[in-house]
Amino acid sequence: MRSGCFAGLNTGLFGEYGDFDVCGSEIDPDSEVLYGRTGRFWTLGASIGCLIPLGKGFCCEVSMRTGYRSVFDGKKYRYDKIDDKNYLETHFSSTGFMIGLKVSLVYRFQIR
Repeated sequence: MRSGCFAGLNTGLFGEYGDFDVCGSEIDPDSEVLYGRTGRFWTLGASIGCLIPLGKGFCCEVSMRTGYRSVFDGKKYRYDKIDDKNYLETHFSSTGFMIGLKVSLVYRFQIR
């Protein structure tokens, strides 16, 4: 690839859809009871970033992202060690503004 090709500042729009499963001490530091949350989400937003060539096909990409995220079909559960079972505690949903920073190490290769 030519030096500087696809390098420098960039802007864009993005959309994401996915599932999540967060458990344990990331929700509650109590060592006796484990909590978890599962659900689905979608996100729409915009980003601005910079791609910096490092040489031999490697690059570093840094971007700031902002947008709107909606969490749906959420379930909060509690794991009981004595029964060795998960118990559903509540259903939840969440929507709102999000902001993030993404840093990536990229390898680009050329197919002829």
